[in-house]
Amino acid sequence: MKSTKNPKEFIKKVLKEWESIFEGIKLKYAYDKDLEYHIIEVGPESIRRNNKDYMAKELQLYMDFADAFENENILICNPSDANNMSNILFNK
Repeated sequence: MKSTKNPKEFIKKVLKEWESIFEGIKLKYAYDKDLEYHIIEVGPESIRRNNKDYMAKELQLYMDFADAFENENILICNPSDANNMSNILFNK
């Protein structure tokens, strides 16, 4: 995927793509300023862990993000109260 210089816009573009591909997917993205982490919560677990196409897209996002934004951190996980999602940037 062609990257943009803004990691937040890059992530939102990918999540919009995922939303159009994976029926029933729930996506929430926030930036934790204290930890300096981009956090993406993905549900339901049936998509996140049982869909090979999704798993390939998730891996591709990790690789593309690391290549484009080597000084940024990203976490993709299931929804959790442990995540600081107070700065929501995408919620579908």
